[in-house]
Amino acid sequence: MAVLSGIGLVALPSVASAAGPAGVEDCDFGTGGPSADTVCWLRFPDFQPLSAAQVTAGSSENQTVRLGDYTLTFTLTASPGAQGASGVRTSGLPTWDGGVLGNTIDGVPYYSGLQADDYAFYQDQSADLTGGQYNERDTITLSNITMTGPGGVVLDAGWSMVIADAETTSNYEGFVWKSDKPLQQFFSLVPSGYKDVCTGDPAILAGELSGLGTNTVTCRGGNFGDSTGAGYNPNRGILAVQSEAPQQISSTFIDDYGTSRQGVAFGVVFSEVSVEKTVVSRYSAADQFTVSMSTSGRSIASASTSGADTSTGTGKHPLITSTSGSQVSFTEQGIGSTALSHYSISWACTDDGAQIPSSDLVVSDGGATVTANVAAGHYVDCNVSNTALLGSVQWSKTDGSSLLSGSQWTLTGPDGYSANITDDSAPDEDPAGGVLRVGSLPWGDYTLTETQAPSGYLIGTASTRTFSISGNATTVDLGGIVNRAAVPGMHVKKTSDPASGQTVRPGEQITYQVVVQNTGNVDLTPAKLTDDLSDVLDNASYVEGSATATINGASAASPVVNGTTLTWSDALKVGQTATLTYVVTVSPHVTADDKLVNVVVGSADVPPGVTPPTSNCVPGTTDPDCTTTHTPVVQTAQKLAITGLDDSWRPLVLGGSAAMLIGVLLLASYRRFRRS
Repeated sequence: MAVLSGIGLVALPSVASAAGPAGVEDCDFGTGGPSADTVCWLRFPDFQPLSAAQVTAGSSENQTVRLGDYTLTFTLTASPGAQGASGVRTSGLPTWDGGVLGNTIDGVPYYSGLQADDYAFYQDQSADLTGGQYNERDTITLSNITMTGPGGVVLDAGWSMVIADAETTSNYEGFVWKSDKPLQQFFSLVPSGYKDVCTGDPAILAGELSGLGTNTVTCRGGNFGDSTGAGYNPNRGILAVQSEAPQQISSTFIDDYGTSRQGVAFGVVFSEVSVEKTVVSRYSAADQFTVSMSTSGRSIASASTSGADTSTGTGKHPLITSTSGSQVSFTEQGIGSTALSHYSISWACTDDGAQIPSSDLVVSDGGATVTANVAAGHYVDCNVSNTALLGSVQWSKTDGSSLLSGSQWTLTGPDGYSANITDDSAPDEDPAGGVLRVGSLPWGDYTLTETQAPSGYLIGTASTRTFSISGNATTVDLGGIVNRAAVPGMHVKKTSDPASGQTVRPGEQITYQVVVQNTGNVDLTPAKLTDDLSDVLDNASYVEGSATATINGASAASPVVNGTTLTWSDALKVGQTATLTYVVTVSPHVTADDKLVNVVVGSADVPPGVTPPTSNCVPGTTDPDCTTTHTPVVQTAQKLAITGLDDSWRPLVLGGSAAMLIGVLLLASYRRFRRS
């Protein structure tokens, strides 16, 4: 909701008239005619008719005219002319059927629609006039003129008054207009069929118009023929002059014979000004603005935004100005902590709807103020739009030659700013895959960190970038950020002591060693080994506590033996090597027909988006690095070789052997008897 301040508006008078600047009373606007919407014809409702005698005696009264935001005060005096007085009263417009001011003639309005009855000072007819000469009768003078603007400021410049013929200047009729300031022509209105103002037939009576641009202007109507010819006394057009900031201005009527009379109207020239604000975007949601207008150091009006307003404005306001115009400054300001440096400022001004060239605007205050000339009778409107100078950052994700989609990031910045960014999802503003852009960034320092590489790629070592947003750098391009393709790899090699392929004896120990290397460029999370001991532990026993593991010489997670399976897993970074060892003891009951066969299988987990590596040791592998084989060797009884004896000794040998066997059996029986 806009908050308006500055000039207060006064209700319009009850008498209807044409529309003009808001809040003006004690004067009315007509329809049609030059600057009709900005010339306000003064009313004199308190003026009482004065007879010739009263004018001759002199009549003076103080007047106050309310003009909306302005107050015009003056002393109104009626006095006789050089040839006496006829008497003066007020009249509506037009003063007679053929009068131009306030009339509509042949469908053309000349400040028509003025409905009050007190705009013009109009003479009474006087029988004592001498015909055939210019008689100066009755003078209306406005002296001690003071125009007070908003805030009680007295305006000694920048406004003007108009005097206009409210009747017609026929033969030997006219005016003498005087002012303490030069009088310039404001208009000359000559309807179709009417004669020019202040003219006549040079061969008879030419008429006179003199003094424009000086302090005295004289208008005398001439003669266009004798009383028996056509066109003897045709209707004439009317003249108006303007005086800038006068302190005194007067009109003396010039009359001919007894039915001759003249009328005069006074007006004040108004212009209109307004200023609007458009908020395209806000740097901070709390930012608010005020726009205002001023001239000659005084305020005209202001308006402010509040809440989420995207626009505000003052509306049209009247401005009293001079013939050449007045300089009006249109200004915007930030409210409270709102900094205009956080915004681009763009002004667009129009004069009666036509764009004012930028070369005709004076820009100051770093663009916060523009000054335009507001000519008399013109409507000047200026609109200022603000767009937040929020920053943006853009970058691309590549493999060095091609764009890569699907990366994820975090962006942190000033005042707790934090955003998670996924390629092609808000707040990424760029629809192209692999190209990212984040906007609406407040000024300050930022850190951009890659949290997930595109599928199949690795986060690089330069995954974090820093940058700053400021008034001098609202757009930052970080360029291409390169990712390497993820190539995971692992190699497993199993060895033993004794070496695979050698024989082992019952009770002998075999020490196994499994070495796994991370051969790729991706951390294994974790590397995993499964060693099938089923064809080992059926002919050997695991030595409890013998299983150990190291990574690059440092202790690592211990292998676990469960039944006939040994398993191990641990994180294995790029370039690291894990070494596992464990021991078994060959069973004493092995036979030569037994085999001790050991097969290891390797696998690994990897970060999301990366394909796990294929180990050289997979189920069903025939890779010799993945298996070991041992064959037991068993001691058997051997035949003794007997030399130098013939066969006659064999019975003795056999007999002796039998006797020894019997002795062993008897000894065993005796021991069992003793134990019993």
